[in-house]
Amino acid sequence: MMAPRSSSCRQGGTLGGTSDRGERSMNRLGRRQFLIRTGALGGIVVAGGGLSSILAACGGTPAATATLGPTPPGTSPTPGQSAAPPVLTAPRIASASGLGAPWILRDMGPILYGEPYGLKMTKDNFISFDSGAVATQALVSGQADIVTGSYLSALSLVNQGLPFKVFMPYQKVDEVVLAARPPVASVQDLLTPSNLVAVDSPGGAASVALQAIFEANGIDVAVPTLTNAQLLESSGQRVSALTNGDVQAAVMRQFQFNAAKAEVPELEILANLYEDTPNYLALTLTASEAWLDANLDVATAVCQSMMAAARAFGESFEAYNEACQEGLENPPAEEVLRETWSLATEHGFWPTDGRITSAQHDFMASLGTKEELFEQAPSYEDTVDDRAMAAARASFGV
Repeated sequence: MMAPRSSSCRQGGTLGGTSDRGERSMNRLGRRQFLIRTGALGGIVVAGGGLSSILAACGGTPAATATLGPTPPGTSPTPGQSAAPPVLTAPRIASASGLGAPWILRDMGPILYGEPYGLKMTKDNFISFDSGAVATQALVSGQADIVTGSYLSALSLVNQGLPFKVFMPYQKVDEVVLAARPPVASVQDLLTPSNLVAVDSPGGAASVALQAIFEANGIDVAVPTLTNAQLLESSGQRVSALTNGDVQAAVMRQFQFNAAKAEVPELEILANLYEDTPNYLALTLTASEAWLDANLDVATAVCQSMMAAARAFGESFEAYNEACQEGLENPPAEEVLRETWSLATEHGFWPTDGRITSAQHDFMASLGTKEELFEQAPSYEDTVDDRAMAAARASFGV
C-alpha cells in the first residue's frame, strides 16, 4: 500500500498544513468557556458491542467501551456539567487530502474539543494519504477506524457492497464558485460548445460542483458529456486558464476568484455552492458497520466534539482562527480566514446539529448518477447510520 504522506495534518491545496504550536490560552471565547456555557461538558456515552470480523482479520483494534455512571450520591452536577466521562481509546482517522481552513473542523474539532467527551486526540491520530482509494484501503485493512471524505465517495463504497456507513457530516457545503468572463454571462451559456469551461475529472470536486450548479439551475445535462469541458485537475490550473483567456468559465474557490478578479476585472461569479445548492453535502465521516456497533461510544464522542467545535467556530472568529493557526502549517492570511469564516457562519458550512437528511442524500445521489459514479445510488437507509449523531444531538438538546 502507498505510504502515507504524514501522520499529521498536511497541507491541502493552498489552504492547508500543520503547525506544532502548543495550547494557547483563549482570552476571548475559548473552547472550554464555550463548552461550559453551552452545557456540552460531560456529554453522554453509549456502550458498544463486538468487533468487526473484517477489521479483526486485518489486525484492527477495538476502541475501549464504557458507560457513564450516575452522579455519586450527595453530589449534583452544576448546570452545563456532569460527571467526568470515561477516557475512550482515540480512533485512527484516515483522510484523502490534507487539512484546509474551510474544513478545519475535520481534525481540530476532535483535537481541541474532544476531551470533555472522553477523547484525548492529537495530530498523531490523523493520517493523510495521496488518494481516496488509498485512504479507503487503510479503513478496509484495519489500519484506520474512520475515513474522511466526500459523501459521494461513501455512496460509491456502499454501492460496491462494502459494509460501511456514514455516521457524521463535518462540512455541508464549501466556498466553491463558478466564475466566467465574457461572452459567458449565465450558467446556460456553458451549453454553447464554443464556451470552454474548466473542471476536473468526472467525480472530482469541481465536476461535481458544476453538476450541482446545473441541477440548481434546472439544466438536465451530465457534466461528463460536455464536449466543451477542459479537464484541469488543480484549482490553480483552472484559475490560470480563466485569467489567461484559455477558457471562458472555471470552477474555483471564492478566495481564488477574489485574487483573479483583481487581475482581470471582467470576471464575474455566475453561481456558487453555498447559496444555490441548499441540499449539497460535501464531507462526511465513514466507518465499517461492525466498528460502529463495537465503538458507538467513540463515534458518539467524535460527533459531539465536532458539533461543539462547529458551535464554537460559528460564535467566535478567534476560536476558528486559533484552530487554523494551530492546525495548519501555512495558515492563510487573516483577511482570507475572515472571509472563509464569514461565508461559513452565514451559510452554515459546519454542521451544528449532527444530521444528514434524506433530501441531502437524494440530491447527492442524483449528482453521483450523472457523474457516472454508479448507475443506481444506494438508499439513505443503506448509507447512513444515525445512532451516533442522534446520541450527540440528545446531549446538546437538539
